[in-house]
Amino acid sequence: MGNPAEELKAAMVERLRADAVFSARVDRILATEPRDQPAAWIGATAFGAGNGAIDLIATVHVRISTGKEAASTLIDAAWVIFAETPIVNGVSISSWRPDYHEVRLDEEHSAYHGLARFRADAWVTPSST
Repeated sequence: MGNPAEELKAAMVERLRADAVFSARVDRILATEPRDQPAAWIGATAFGAGNGAIDLIATVHVRISTGKEAASTLIDAAWVIFAETPIVNGVSISSWRPDYHEVRLDEEHSAYHGLARFRADAWVTPSST
């Protein structure tokens, strides 16, 4: 198994790309922050909690220049898409919960930046090898 945060990012990117409504509004859905827009990307961090337990924090980011309403619509969609726990390679998620979401003006990029953060309690799944 790879890094749990990277595995979570990959699973979340895949789910966003598979959602027809979300992917129709954002051409590029990535695992890292892009320079241009419109785009969506995922940030994730894993913290070891001991005995194989990990805490995961994942954030869906959206940057779009067509207005606050457009960014809010995408973040609301992500909130709904991730109401259900993602399936992550090598990780067993025991608790998945939404944390917060917001949209704010990103003056540096002349665009709106939306965030939807999720938290998880999880276990590293033992490899079968």
